[in-house]
Amino acid sequence: MISKIYKVASYLLILFLLISCTKEVKKNHIPKNTSTSNEWIRAAAAGMNTALFFELKGSRFYKDTLKSVEADVAEIIQIHETVKDKSGRMVMQEIGPVPVKRGQLVNFKPMGKHIMFIVLKNDLLPGDSVEVKFNFAKSKSIIRKVVVKNFEKPREK
Repeated sequence: MISKIYKVASYLLILFLLISCTKEVKKNHIPKNTSTSNEWIRAAAAGMNTALFFELKGSRFYKDTLKSVEADVAEIIQIHETVKDKSGRMVMQEIGPVPVKRGQLVNFKPMGKHIMFIVLKNDLLPGDSVEVKFNFAKSKSIIRKVVVKNFEKPREK
């Protein structure tokens, strides 16, 4: 009789631990697949260049890589990063695919990593939306409707 009680108690303890672990994963909001959020594109005129910004969140199960981004609004689309050159000036350079670790958050933001839309085919005005496809090495591609916004530079104090 006592061995049955210990057995049931052991099962209940294991079940409790499994439920606790599941709740902890949900608390951290780490997605099953690599995902994007808070996407926006800076407004710009046809023939000009602009950028796409967003947050990239790694899968909770595996490392992944953002391989490319597709959209019909520009002649060329590249993954870029803003860096300081030897003279101290801020310049953009193409960096290619971006690896993302399990659960890692990678910010694509002004003056950092971003997706460069080179030679826009038409005006992108505030309020417009653009269909953008994010392509990954392991996760399925994600298609998002991304809103165009004006970019306001933060005021210096």
